[in-house]
Amino acid sequence: MRVLGVITGRSGAMSRARWVLLTCTMLLGFLTGSALIVFQKDAAERRSFLDQVKSGSSIDIADIRGLRGSPEDLKTQAYQHTRRKLAKLKERWPGCRFVYLLGRRPDGQVFFFADSEDPEGATASLPGEPYHEASDRIRCSFDHGEPFTEGPLADRWGLWVSAIVPIVDPETNSVAAVLGADIDGWQWYKDVVAGALPYVVALFIAVCVLESSILLLVSWRIRKCKTRSRTSKNVAVSCNTMRGLIVAIGVLGVIFLGVVVWETCSWTKYLVEMSAAEKTRTLARFNRELRDYFASYVRPEFLKRLGPDEFLPEVLSTSYVARHVFEGVNEERDSYVRFTARNPRNPLNRPTPGEAWLLEYFEKNPSADSWSGRLKFFEGGQPYYVVAYARRFEESCLRCHGRPEDAPSGLIKRYGDQAGFHYKVGDVSLELMAVPMDRAMSQASQQVIYYLLGAIGVCGLFIGGVIGLVVLHRVQERRLQQELHKGREFLAATLRSIGDAVISCDCHGRIVSLNSVAEKLTGWSNEEALGVSVEDLFSIFDSRTGERLPNLVHQVISCGQALELAGHIKLMTRDGRSYDIAESCAPIRDLLGQVIGAVLVFRDVNEQYRQQDKLRESQDQLRAITDSVQDAIIMIDPDGKITFWNPAAEKIFGYTAREVMGLSVHEFLCLDEDRQRFLRSYPQFVENGEGPAVGRTLELRARRKDGQIITVELSLGAVKLQSGWHAVAVVRDITQRKRNEEELQRYALALEAANKSLEQFGFQAEAATRAKSAFLANMSHEIRTPMTAILGYTELLLEELQKSGASREHLEALETIQRNGNYLLKLINDILDLSKIEAGQLKVEPQSLNLPELLEDVIKLMRVRAEAKALPLVLEFAGPIPKLIRSDPVRLRQILINLVGNAIKFTEEGEVRLRVRLAGEQEQSQKLCIDVIDTGIGIERDKLEHIFEPFSQGDSSTTRKYGGTGLGLTISRRLAQCLGGDITVVSAPGKGSVFTVTIDPGPIDECVEPNQSAMIKSGAASVEAKENPSAIRLDARILLAEDAPDNQRLISFILKKAGATVTVVKDGRAAVEAAMKAWENGEPFELILMDMQMPEMDGYQATRYLRDRGYSGKIVALTAHALPEDVTKALDAGCDAYLTKPIRRETFCKSLSKILAQSAPDVGPSDSNMAAGAPDVEVDPGPMPVG
Repeated sequence: MRVLGVITGRSGAMSRARWVLLTCTMLLGFLTGSALIVFQKDAAERRSFLDQVKSGSSIDIADIRGLRGSPEDLKTQAYQHTRRKLAKLKERWPGCRFVYLLGRRPDGQVFFFADSEDPEGATASLPGEPYHEASDRIRCSFDHGEPFTEGPLADRWGLWVSAIVPIVDPETNSVAAVLGADIDGWQWYKDVVAGALPYVVALFIAVCVLESSILLLVSWRIRKCKTRSRTSKNVAVSCNTMRGLIVAIGVLGVIFLGVVVWETCSWTKYLVEMSAAEKTRTLARFNRELRDYFASYVRPEFLKRLGPDEFLPEVLSTSYVARHVFEGVNEERDSYVRFTARNPRNPLNRPTPGEAWLLEYFEKNPSADSWSGRLKFFEGGQPYYVVAYARRFEESCLRCHGRPEDAPSGLIKRYGDQAGFHYKVGDVSLELMAVPMDRAMSQASQQVIYYLLGAIGVCGLFIGGVIGLVVLHRVQERRLQQELHKGREFLAATLRSIGDAVISCDCHGRIVSLNSVAEKLTGWSNEEALGVSVEDLFSIFDSRTGERLPNLVHQVISCGQALELAGHIKLMTRDGRSYDIAESCAPIRDLLGQVIGAVLVFRDVNEQYRQQDKLRESQDQLRAITDSVQDAIIMIDPDGKITFWNPAAEKIFGYTAREVMGLSVHEFLCLDEDRQRFLRSYPQFVENGEGPAVGRTLELRARRKDGQIITVELSLGAVKLQSGWHAVAVVRDITQRKRNEEELQRYALALEAANKSLEQFGFQAEAATRAKSAFLANMSHEIRTPMTAILGYTELLLEELQKSGASREHLEALETIQRNGNYLLKLINDILDLSKIEAGQLKVEPQSLNLPELLEDVIKLMRVRAEAKALPLVLEFAGPIPKLIRSDPVRLRQILINLVGNAIKFTEEGEVRLRVRLAGEQEQSQKLCIDVIDTGIGIERDKLEHIFEPFSQGDSSTTRKYGGTGLGLTISRRLAQCLGGDITVVSAPGKGSVFTVTIDPGPIDECVEPNQSAMIKSGAASVEAKENPSAIRLDARILLAEDAPDNQRLISFILKKAGATVTVVKDGRAAVEAAMKAWENGEPFELILMDMQMPEMDGYQATRYLRDRGYSGKIVALTAHALPEDVTKALDAGCDAYLTKPIRRETFCKSLSKILAQSAPDVGPSDSNMAAGAPDVEVDPGPMPVG
């Protein structure tokens, strides 16, 4: 009755809110009942689906053993047989979309053995293809072997409800494979809803009846309450009201009982059909196995023993055997097995009307091979649950069922030539298994009666219990009146103990009670405040303006609704103190809903305000941080909607915060290529805050408001709030950085290509340099070889003619030949030096040298030229000079000879002077300067900058008059630069020139003051007499290896004239044989002169061969190769010294004399004609080229 009181409003009227409450309650009950019905129907459908799949799980275990789970299975018979079996199961089960066979690898991966689809089709799953979407229940089914259903679940093929049945290998007693079948999930929903719809409609009618009953009872109570006093309204419910309530409960009980009866009958019918289906399928499997056994084992053996015309149906006809085996089954009347056709051989197998209908069905549907369902064999007969299989005649069947003349004579003799014949390929015969439904239904109905009686009893107990509860409620209501007073006292105690201040007022705004917190905040005690107006006790002001605020009590009493004030409210206490408070006021109603007072609740919020101020300050700091950062900060709720968007995000994406708040971040920011990937992983994030992108930094592409595609760097974090997991994304625009990286990459590729080109050019230049060097070396060799004969024979003739007193004209002619030969030799040396300088291969060899001695040597060498032109050649020192310097003596001598030679050549009168001095104040930075001063023709100012260029002179007339190649100054300047200095020139036409050579002298330890009286002048000192070559004796046995005949005669003549015994050979092989033979005979050669370039075996090979055989005699390389690398190559081969062609008799004999005088090879400094063990000799440079 109290429920009815709640439903009725003030003055007994039904308010709109209570109507809504009642309707919502009934709707909730209806929805709950509907959900239970749908769930029960779904469970029934799942059981039916699972039973169907279990009935079809008779896949040959041998075929499963023959599968390996790899693409090679496509070619095996086991796979083809299994796939056809799965395809037949798919056709047998209505609504089934896929049937498949799964396996599991040792690593736990689930894969496909086969499925019902064509392997060439787009939806086929090939053998061995992993099934990544396999659920945990499917994976566990390989362990426990229990069948189940699951779904609807989504995978790559769609939304499916799946039935999973493990197939156990009887030998290993383990799961060999799992059979699965899928039904479309959306179709499943439709079927379940369609099946549950009648029950839901019935439930809806029951709910409508119940709500109407309650409304009638409420209307009656309202009318009754109007005639009662206020006291009687609060006591009890009348007997008529109780009777109406009991009637309503009884109606509900009857409806519930009807639903139970309906569901029980439906469920019983379903179980009977499932039992019959299982039994018929068992018979079908037995029949199929029996036929296969006889066809595979029994019949072949008897065919071997019977003649072609003999026929024994007992062992040859599988239909005959199966029919006789199942006769016992048919006699029990519990199930039937029949084999029928249009023209059966056995009259008992003629088709009934129902069987004729099945034959017609299979004939019209050639692709169908089975049928199951209810069937009456005869009109008006009892129904059977039937499973029928179509056996279609094949070519092999026509021998016994085709034309009679083709059949065995024994078959004709036994059955005649009409029955069982005249069939064609594709004609249908039936194998039919049937179970009577009436008997099964009658047996099940006996059990259902007991279940229904139990349900009625339970329903009666329920109704009785409800009535008892109602009566008990009336008794308890009286007790509640007695306990009301106690409850009020308890309520007062509760109000005193709560943390908020509570003031109760009557309908006139007078104080009824205060709790202890209200006493503390107002300064009034409960006794003092009783009967006081609430305005006097509870004074509130606006803390911002100081104005007094109206009290809420009278407003609440007048409007009957709860009101609340919060923010900027101060309570003024009795003693003048003030508190920041938050207050609310609600009306107090009686049982009829009339306002009889108000309750005022307020609390001290000073501490709350302080916390709010701190929170607001933290929020301001956080907002300042998020507003100032350059990266976009975006927060996304569990639904994927944007809840936070900082200014940097507005700048990066172009959307304002107002435009994007509440929108899905995946829809308008992500590109299509990333959207699906994020949507698939977002449910996992919502569930547990984890995902593939959480805690990582990713590079993605996003779309701005203007449609521009930008590259961003995304860092994703997870935050757990009350509403669930929220995503916090920090996004940085890296579009420009990516462009810079791409630009740098392009530059790097271009630079790499350029480097490769430069490297290729370098290789080409290096190859060209090598070719040039090889060409120059070869030309040097080819020119030096004939020059040896020319200069040698010229020197010999000149000496002989001088002794015989020949005419001056003949002597001058020979001297001309000798001079030009020397000039040509020097020209070759200059070209080689320039080539090495330009190729960067010229190397200087700094060593300690005596500067005064080197200068005197240069003066002595150049004195002959100066005296020939009657020019004084003066050496002077401007101050102290270092005695020892560190430089390359050969290159320094070459520079000075070039410069002094040029000075003598271009000076007709006057003098040539060498002035030596030190430049620089600091010892560490001092340079050695040598000035070559002449009084010659001078050089034009505009020609000074060109004279150091290769093949360049002052002008063409100079070249014609004085000759020269223009290489001397170029080589000299390059050599000076290699020695750490340079060459400069000052010149005046007609007055002369000053060429200054500066070099780095290295560390200077000692300086000396040269004696000026020691200065050498060309006219003051006597010319040293040259040593007569004939005075040099070479009393030794010498082996000469030379391939050029002219050089053989020249060198052997010089050596023999010097007293040597000479043996001449023309190649390296002959030299090796002669040297080894003399060595073995105990008369070794004291010296071997080895040409390096010879036929058969060159000098390098011959020398190396001798040294490898232990030959220790002296071997001197005598060759036209004059490059430094040629010297190194010869010494490495085993030569003791190195002499170059062409030779001068005096120098040649002196060098050989010193080599023979040495006890062991001594590799030392070399000049232009000798290296290694040869001693230093003076070299007549001959005519100097014009620089």
